[in-house]
Amino acid sequence: MAAALGVIMTFSACTTLTPFEEIAGGVAKDHLVDVKGQRVFVKQTGSGPPLVLLHGFAASSYTFRKLQPLLDDRFETIAIDWNGFGYTERPPDREAYTDEGQVILIEETLEALDIDSCVIVGHSYGGHLGLKLAEKRPELVEKLVLISPALKFPKPPWHLRLAPMRWAGYPAVRLLLSSPERFRSAYLASYHDPDDFPIEVSEEYRKRLLVEGLGNAYFAMSRNIQRGLAVPADLQQIDQPVFVIAGEMDGIVPLKSIENAIQGYPSITLTRLEDVGHSSPEEIPEAVAGLIHEFVEGDR
Repeated sequence: MAAALGVIMTFSACTTLTPFEEIAGGVAKDHLVDVKGQRVFVKQTGSGPPLVLLHGFAASSYTFRKLQPLLDDRFETIAIDWNGFGYTERPPDREAYTDEGQVILIEETLEALDIDSCVIVGHSYGGHLGLKLAEKRPELVEKLVLISPALKFPKPPWHLRLAPMRWAGYPAVRLLLSSPERFRSAYLASYHDPDDFPIEVSEEYRKRLLVEGLGNAYFAMSRNIQRGLAVPADLQQIDQPVFVIAGEMDGIVPLKSIENAIQGYPSITLTRLEDVGHSSPEEIPEAVAGLIHEFVEGDR
């Protein structure tokens, strides 16, 4: 264990984490919502019925930087950075990083914003969290738009379930985050066209991960993976209308896996997008915004 700690300390020096107080001082005050003592980053724009945007794993509300302005003409859009990502304060409590903890964060954030009913737009793992919220609080969620959603979670390989691998993983993550080139290369799998993920965009993603509390988030989330704590939502319990948008070239959540997961649920509508990968809100935001408008406003 002493040797493992030495390795962690060595690689932890590779890249400096930004203190959260520096983050808090650099963003607009109205973007940080006090949620029971935790500062949660929320980008709230537009006007109209509330539409809540939930980003994917290892991402942030920055994912919706192109999509959000295209929805603001008819909706009040609310993009939330959930625990461990973006500009939300990283809590020390490891339970905050479970599915239940993330759903509680979303619930309490919406409560702090006086929102008692909304449409959820969830990308990737954010789609999973949206379904979990709809399961728990059906009166809070009117409709769901799931973009390249994570709907099934295979059991992790045996070696990833070993505690030593959790310790070894942290310096590996820090090393990845220390290099702009390595980081961008690792994330390119989310995009069909590499030009949709230029280095300047990659750097924005990277800096939103290099925030004080990264260790808290990593060890809590890796524990969840190790124990297989991510449980798919029970689609039979979802009464709300659900619209799924999936890219045919998605290398992260393959289209076939989505089709298999929703088979037998005729109330779930699926639209397939040609020549698009996992990140359609960034790759073709205008088309995605048009589909959301049609579904939410009842034309689809």
